[in-house]
Amino acid sequence: MSIGALLIPLGMALASAVTSALTKIEEQGRTELTPIRVVDEQLVAAALQRLGATNIAVAPDAVSATTATGVIRFERVGQVMAGVLVGAPPEVSARAVADVEASAGLLAQARTAELAKAQAAELGFTLIEERNEQGTINYVFEEIA
Repeated sequence: MSIGALLIPLGMALASAVTSALTKIEEQGRTELTPIRVVDEQLVAAALQRLGATNIAVAPDAVSATTATGVIRFERVGQVMAGVLVGAPPEVSARAVADVEASAGLLAQARTAELAKAQAAELGFTLIEERNEQGTINYVFEEIA
């Protein structure tokens, strides 16, 4: 089974979880929150650190930090995390939360690549990373001679 075949159902599950979170947010009248496709508090914290945030605090189902634009706070809503840049206009807050989601995506991609490389080596292969101009990454397995 290919990595792509495994990631498609995961992506669909995350999209469904975000939709469910949006519904809960609307029902609770907490429209300041923006859900992201991240389920792990530690990944949110790592993404914030990658973006230069300070005073990062991680608790069960919550993460907060100080960024260049203010205090950002994430909490679990359903299965995913949802965030807000405290006191910022909705569009500014949503953009800051989206930046954290993008940073988390890059970290998750790098972690997955490292796992794939380690597993390939165990199986006697070298995993070669190829990037195209659009930023798409393809992996080619090459047998170690």
